[in-house]
Amino acid sequence: MRLLRGIAPFGLLLAAPASAHDFWIEPDSFGAEPGAPVPLRFLIGEPGAVEHWSTEWRKVVSLQDFGPDGVTDLAASIRPVNPPEIPLEAVDATVSLTGAGTHVLAFTSNHAVSDLPAAEFEDYARHEGLAHLIALRAAAGKSAANGRELYSRRAKALIQIGKRATDTVSRPIGQTVEIVPLANPVLLPRGAPLRLRVLFQGLPLAGASVVLESLAPNAKHGEPRITDAQGEVSFPTDRQGNWKAAVVWSYPIDDPRADYETVFSSLTFGF
Repeated sequence: MRLLRGIAPFGLLLAAPASAHDFWIEPDSFGAEPGAPVPLRFLIGEPGAVEHWSTEWRKVVSLQDFGPDGVTDLAASIRPVNPPEIPLEAVDATVSLTGAGTHVLAFTSNHAVSDLPAAEFEDYARHEGLAHLIALRAAAGKSAANGRELYSRRAKALIQIGKRATDTVSRPIGQTVEIVPLANPVLLPRGAPLRLRVLFQGLPLAGASVVLESLAPNAKHGEPRITDAQGEVSFPTDRQGNWKAAVVWSYPIDDPRADYETVFSSLTFGF
């Protein structure tokens, strides 16, 4: 579960959601002994094109640990890492988790505002699997209008502390858009599928495009799968390596700054 991998630059990923793909938490290792330091990186991009997120205090809402013994605020562990040039080895936070079991580290960002020309916005929505957003714009006669959105990020990472795996990771923690494993990946029998549920405001989300991709440096793009009426998708696994599941969801809002709100959500874990 050790992660020491090369990261390719991704150009202007930090600029706007048209180029801002997945966001995730990547620890040095998805397993540690109780009390040992666990360095974390907040990354953004897609396979073959990954870069540090610009970690600034104004963009951070929370970093929490949902552990077997309760919830801990870890925001004080964040050390902002800013552009223009961020070393690949830069660490955004270092945490120490003490309770034996499987911990859920959860991050939430503040909103940012984006206003893109129609063609660029629709290309971005198509790339992110937001077919419903394109349909909403068409139904409202807004396909030729600028795409104005508020966007923010949610991320969870499963960290195994000690030998005892716990099933608390299958409980929702209340993120606006959240990926919840139906069983702890650490406990999956070899060959068993990885089943995930996507929640939107606490309820199962149907029709969302979910991608599962390896965190290895030579990883390929994952094939998206669409959530069913229960908000569920299933992926085959071989119980090897480190992985990221990601989903993006947009919905209309009543706000003078934007017509839609978009949430990027991810779940990372290792075997």
